[in-house]
Amino acid sequence: MKTIERRRHGLALLALSLPLFAMAQTASNPDDAASSPPPETTPLLVLDPIQVFRIRSSLTQPGYSDDQAALRRIPGGTNLIDLRDRSRRTQTLEDAFSFQPGLVVQSFFGGNDQPRLNIRGSGIQSNPQARGVRLMRDGLPLNLADGSYVIGAVVPQTARHIAVYRGANAVTLGGTTLGGAINFVSPTGHTDPGGTLSVGAGSFDELSARVSHGASFDRSDIHVTALHNRRDGFREHNEGEQSAISFNAGRRHSDRAETRLYVDFSDVDFDIPGPLNRAQLRADPRQVNRGIQPPPPGPQTGTISVGPNVVRDQPWRAASFARIGSRSTLIGERGVWTLGLSYMDGDDVFGSPNTVRESLSDDLALALSYQTGGAVLPGRLEIGVNAVYGEIDRRYFANERGQRGLEFARNDLTAQDTIAFVQYDHPVGQRWTISAAAQGIHARRDIDERFGALDNRPRYNAGPDQYTRFATGPVTANQTYRGLNGRLGAVLDLDATTQIYANLSQSLEPPTFLELLQPTGGNPNQGPDDFGIAVLDEQRALTVELGSRGRRDALEWDLSVYWSRVTDELLTSAAFFGGVGVTSNYEDNTIHRGVELGLKRRLVSDLTGSGDRLDVQFVYEFSDFFFDGGEFDGNQIAGVPRHRIQSELRYSHPSGLFFAPNLRWLPEDTPTDHANTLDQDSYALLGLTAGFQPANRPWAVIVDARNLTDREYASSYLIRERVPDPAPPNAGPEQVTSFLPGTGRSVSIELRWRW
Repeated sequence: MKTIERRRHGLALLALSLPLFAMAQTASNPDDAASSPPPETTPLLVLDPIQVFRIRSSLTQPGYSDDQAALRRIPGGTNLIDLRDRSRRTQTLEDAFSFQPGLVVQSFFGGNDQPRLNIRGSGIQSNPQARGVRLMRDGLPLNLADGSYVIGAVVPQTARHIAVYRGANAVTLGGTTLGGAINFVSPTGHTDPGGTLSVGAGSFDELSARVSHGASFDRSDIHVTALHNRRDGFREHNEGEQSAISFNAGRRHSDRAETRLYVDFSDVDFDIPGPLNRAQLRADPRQVNRGIQPPPPGPQTGTISVGPNVVRDQPWRAASFARIGSRSTLIGERGVWTLGLSYMDGDDVFGSPNTVRESLSDDLALALSYQTGGAVLPGRLEIGVNAVYGEIDRRYFANERGQRGLEFARNDLTAQDTIAFVQYDHPVGQRWTISAAAQGIHARRDIDERFGALDNRPRYNAGPDQYTRFATGPVTANQTYRGLNGRLGAVLDLDATTQIYANLSQSLEPPTFLELLQPTGGNPNQGPDDFGIAVLDEQRALTVELGSRGRRDALEWDLSVYWSRVTDELLTSAAFFGGVGVTSNYEDNTIHRGVELGLKRRLVSDLTGSGDRLDVQFVYEFSDFFFDGGEFDGNQIAGVPRHRIQSELRYSHPSGLFFAPNLRWLPEDTPTDHANTLDQDSYALLGLTAGFQPANRPWAVIVDARNLTDREYASSYLIRERVPDPAPPNAGPEQVTSFLPGTGRSVSIELRWRW
């Protein structure tokens, strides 16, 4: 149970948010309450002596066009994803990030679980992925204070649009890593008035429902979204469900002041069917591994299976997060102040094959910034600080045949991240803008021992169903990470729609508690026999980036080319039998270089003379990540496909009918380990999206079909330093369970209604 003291953090934050919600009332005009705020498209707000900020429906909540303008000022790769598009399914992160250059999502178990998210290789080595990108909702962090996150608890369906800052382009948001930041922006009662309802069903007993409603009252507004998704899954032991509620309310005190209050809750609960070896994948991708299976009698070879016993151990994950936050904006005579505060309460239970890890967390976050420009400075200046403080009560138990067994470790974890930043965009003539930014970073990771029997830690042995004991010293540490990130870039506006950009940047990523605390040893039948702390340095990178974005007639493009030299890269290697492994800093440099390309083109504007059209979009990612020295010199870093292609051809009729065949293609085998001994096979998946959304009707229907040829393939895999040969010469790396099967042929249908 959590202590009363920790619960007081949330009450303190709520107490702080209430006066913020009522701030600036004395400065309000008496006539303000009788008038509604103007729409986003109104002229600039004139502030004597400067004229730089637009009147919006919300001062605190950026609209799609506001983020579009903000992203155009960045001298690097970005994405802006409109989730209001009724012609696309957006139930999972894989759905939301489809056809987006630079965003690679590899499904783990086919539902709302824990997909692997890759932006330029940052955090891809964590297993399961839990770091490398700063995830945010409405400008406030979803990561815990140590930088980790539970990606399955992120719910894109509750957002209106998503702003992605790839690489070191998230300076003002507190992003310090190679991957950057992703901000999920909520709808408001002004931007999305009225109600929406969507219900869906699909293959593998998938059911989903989502309802939302927004309303505005003079200078106040509210918006609420609630949803629930469930599915039995493609494989054995593959059930999962997700629920979420998102609420926000805003109050415009005057034309210069506004406060918005946020309340969010998300809950995800799913089974973990685990990995298969290649022979199992090809024979029946729906199956789960049943532990170490010896070869049958006779001269046959290559039939051994090494991996977790999923039927016995029933691995799972259940995580819930509740968050309350507020953002307040005050426009002064010379600039704009923004203050954000949030408190997040988390409960995460991860049952791996031989260990159950429970984390009860409390996190406080602050985001304070000041923007100015116009007559004050020739350019645009933003300064501020992002700070997070968090506590975790982390406990480790034996997995006793699918149940929580005896506790063998407990630690109090305290993390603190403080990031001060400054960014200045200076215009040079009519077409050039020079952008300079810097971050000062101070991070602490404190680990205190709470387990009282260090010489008598229990270890479960599933074979005889009994416990043995092991001993360790106290697991304590106090580590501090400091650094300075810089970015220098330039944007050239060739015209109103076309830009060329370049930047040179640095990034820094401290390890999370998931890397620092390491239970080690054990096998599919026995729990860990050691528990300690890894001494890790922060991961650093120097990146050069060039790119262009724009539109010419019927063609739109988004192109980024980057090269990063990474020092002390944090590499996590999965355990031999598939469990959570250990993390270390690589002994030499690694290189991350790649191309992120997105193209859209109108092929035909009036195909049949009825006003219909034919459009195509194409996304290509080239990710050449390799070791530059050290043990694996010249080898490809495991975890990311070297080439990845997505394409779609879409036919649209003025009546609202559309259909769009699509292709997802990995044209080259991908190493699953850094020694490059075992590969994920290449594959191509055909899909089809179709639907009917009449322009003058409040309803729409969407049908989404995937993997139409029912291809057997691995959507992802466990990353290791080297896949071992478990029993030479009769077996080999092929027999180690490494592959996570992709979902077979599936069809879903969704009905959407607005009022």
